[in-house]
Amino acid sequence: MKTQKHIFNHPDIRLMPKLYSKVLVAVDGSEFSIKAVEASTRIVDPKTGVVTILMVVEPQVMNTYQPFYDTFKPAEQGTPATILPTPLQKSRLKEAEEVVQKAREIVSSAGINVETKVLEGEPAKVIVEEARQGYEVIVIATWGLKGIRRHILGSIAAKVVQESPCSVLVVR
Repeated sequence: MKTQKHIFNHPDIRLMPKLYSKVLVAVDGSEFSIKAVEASTRIVDPKTGVVTILMVVEPQVMNTYQPFYDTFKPAEQGTPATILPTPLQKSRLKEAEEVVQKAREIVSSAGINVETKVLEGEPAKVIVEEARQGYEVIVIATWGLKGIRRHILGSIAAKVVQESPCSVLVVR
């Protein structure tokens, strides 16, 4: 059986009739998100387009009901908590800045205008809210989980696809 090449591996991708002018790329620092960044360079108009690299860092919160106030965990919906500027959170934000700068280098080396953003919040929600700022397409990576593992772990990409105000390109 003959396998078909994926369109983004095709050398004439720039001959596609529709190139986007405002692309949002959600990254998380994984090798999969680097593939999403690379894919974005092939769907954006190189003359007038802008790629925005976005990394969302979930805030670390302190559960105010816990007896030990140095216990930190990710935010849980409906749990009374206080967001604190912890050393861990500051470190995570610094790492996020490094990730978006690496992604910036990939896009700018392709000769494309690029912006970067690091925001805090629940990733899928923040990505969708940012997309409402006039983006034509979101490019996001997925781990490619299947079956019950996907349902147990959830999927940021799946949530973004469901809630997005624009097209979403999911890259594996």
